[in-house]
Amino acid sequence: MNNYIKGVVFILLSSLFFTFNATLVKLLVDIPLYEKVFARNILGVVLVLPVIIKTKTSIYVKKEFRTTLFFRCLIGLFGLLTYYYALDNMILSDATMINKLNPFFVILFSYLFLKEELKGYQVVSIIFAFMGAMLVIKPSLDFTVIPALIALLSAVFAGASYTLIRGLSGKVSPLIIVFYFSLFTSIVTFFLMLVDGVVTPNSRQLVFLILMALAATLAQIIMTFAYKIAEASRISVYNYASIIFALIITYTVFADSPDIYSIFGGVIIVLSGIFNFRKTLNRS
Repeated sequence: MNNYIKGVVFILLSSLFFTFNATLVKLLVDIPLYEKVFARNILGVVLVLPVIIKTKTSIYVKKEFRTTLFFRCLIGLFGLLTYYYALDNMILSDATMINKLNPFFVILFSYLFLKEELKGYQVVSIIFAFMGAMLVIKPSLDFTVIPALIALLSAVFAGASYTLIRGLSGKVSPLIIVFYFSLFTSIVTFFLMLVDGVVTPNSRQLVFLILMALAATLAQIIMTFAYKIAEASRISVYNYASIIFALIITYTVFADSPDIYSIFGGVIIVLSGIFNFRKTLNRS
């Protein structure tokens, strides 16, 4: 099995674990939002810190990169909070479809802030992706649209966060970025959790919380490994498999049925991503 095939397999596994994480978030209906985000990130601290110690990686970050790292942590926190809120209040597949707009926001933010070239085919893919998103969101003048708009915000925050990570590439170790993000998010949500109120989980909820955090952590690790053994430009498109996994779980676990507009919108988003991927690959 060559590295490309291995990379594809690992990306698909990563997408599956991310979908498991989202499923468990939605199943933990009686656990407050901040508590779920705290549980998801404290495990990251527990797992990453020993690696930092073992590899003797310095946690020192040069002064000129601290502001960027801080905003990566802050915006990443907003991204998690809005995505988890959307999962709590929407059909799983719809929330996943809208969140998968984040690569298109990376393109926009990279153009605006990193001064990367915005190519014609990228503009076309962005326009069609947002047309698809409108079919999933179904804009209206009542409060029912709020969860979908917050899901869209989660994609904006995720795109901004990934753009900041790109800005730190080669300057700050990915391990250190993950560590500070997990630590920052754990500290902030710990205090928010105390203010909002803590729900003591029963044994079933505790198992779900642990599995939720473990699924997210494994997804991150597997995805990182995939990008180490295969080119990101060739395998990143397979991240859209999470939409398929989310649709299957939406039907089987939650017995929900996304309407035809959402399905059609999701297809447009995925095809826009594939179009952008193929054009980028052909130009590389």
